[in-house]
Amino acid sequence: MHWHTGVDADYGIVLVEDDDEPIVPEEQAPGTRVGVSSAVDGLAAVGEARRLADTALELTPESGGTVRLTEHLPAALVASSPELGAALTERLLGPLAHLEPGDAEVLLDTLATWLACDGSAQRAARRLYCHRNTVLNRLRRYEQLTARSLSRPSDLVEVTLALTAHTLRSHSRPSRHQPHQ
Repeated sequence: MHWHTGVDADYGIVLVEDDDEPIVPEEQAPGTRVGVSSAVDGLAAVGEARRLADTALELTPESGGTVRLTEHLPAALVASSPELGAALTERLLGPLAHLEPGDAEVLLDTLATWLACDGSAQRAARRLYCHRNTVLNRLRRYEQLTARSLSRPSDLVEVTLALTAHTLRSHSRPSRHQPHQ
């Protein structure tokens, strides 16, 4: 591994064989954030790997952790184009701006939890400490406010990407980080 210390981040370049994933040390200092790019071919592509590692780093939690770009491609897609992410967020979540902030937050939290539970209202209800019908009612309310259908695949993809963009925008923060290529 070769390390390069940058102004805002330390970059590690790792030689990997074939389709192997880059090895990241399991033990990281608390709060360390690591972004791992996908593998690239040759030294000429190191700049691209650095950009991809920076994108993966944008997706890491503030509390620390490691994000491998190849495991978060839809979120990376949104993070790599903040302007389009903002437009998508406005289009799909903008109608919630007319609600009281607390009501909008409850709908967004319910939607995000439902998606994290793979569309299971029952599991989302357990995580949110409410009844399954409450989750379903909140999802219906989102659909009514936005004229989107969570059962229509194209709408569901857009909603998921808009929520990702919303989360990235609301959690963007400058901090010392450690991309890993």
